Amino acid sequence: MFGFPEAERSGIESHKKHYLKSVIFQVKFKATDEIDKNKDGITSIFKDQFPRVNDTKRDGVKVSFGTDKTPIVQSVSQDDFGFELRSADGNNMFSFSKGAISLTISGNAYKNYNNIEENIVLLKKVFGLCKITSFSRVAIRKLNIIEFEIVGESETTPMQIIEMILNPNLLSSSACLPKPERIQLNIQTINYVEENDRLNLRYGLVVSDANNKKGQILIDIDLFTVGDIPVSSLESLSVKINIEIFNIFNWAISEEAKEQLSK
Repeated sequence: MFGFPEAERSGIESHKKHYLKSVIFQVKFKATDEIDKNKDGITSIFKDQFPRVNDTKRDGVKVSFGTDKTPIVQSVSQDDFGFELRSADGNNMFSFSKGAISLTISGNAYKNYNNIEENIVLLKKVFGLCKITSFSRVAIRKLNIIEFEIVGESETTPMQIIEMILNPNLLSSSACLPKPERIQLNIQTINYVEENDRLNLRYGLVVSDANNKKGQILIDIDLFTVGDIPVSSLESLSVKINIEIFNIFNWAISEEAKEQLSK
């Protein structure tokens, strides 16, 4: 999609861990009352995997990152209908509104793309039930957070840590900053547009204590396609988006960080 090198996927099976904090899969469509009318039917489709049901109509306030980004939690206005379905352990959640459906999977529950794929199979029943034939947006967002702690009397700085983790090409704009040891927050955003495809790539450093000993490295990849997208193409498009996200992530991290995934 955006020219990132195609990553070698043959070694993925050897990965014993990942850096994911959350994975969000979302489809948007023309607002319809069918979601409301068929709430009982939808909850029945997901009752085994998502038995916990909660209305969101009265919540009003939800967390999201900007109007053109896939929300970490789906926005529901006061006059909109919405409900959530959660797994028994709370690690997986579907959010339904009149014009969007989102699946959020916590990082400790996400194994691989099959976690999304198996739910698309169930979602196709919802689309048929609610007469949804096309989408205006299909998105996958993967938020990676790498925690670090500088132990003992080491003089290593957080900026030196991020240089070990990220592709040097992402850090060229920060290389000449004075007093890098005093940097507490350094987040960069890159937005790509290629025909109907969109990419929001956010990455950088968040230092969480005054002594510069603890912090997080963020790699937030939000990739989506807009337009008139038929339901029949959802599975192939989702696979395409997921592969490109892996290409971006593989390019964004250093070889040392990749090696850590197999340990």
